[in-house]
Amino acid sequence: MQYVGRVLRPHLGKTTAEVHDYHDIDTGVLASSLAKRAPGYTSLGFPDPRKSVSRR
Repeated sequence: MQYVGRVLRPHLGKTTAEVHDYHDIDTGVLASSLAKRAPGYTSLGFPDPRKSVSRR
């Protein structure tokens, strides 16, 4: 979450910021990591990534 905070930090001339988080819910350690990061994303105003997971 520290990196996301840095990306969102205001800076002269910056008008947009993008955060990409890639995860795999079928891989235990990656799913666990997402579960730990998700509350931080929502506290920063992002949608909950656990609810927007698409399956292929």
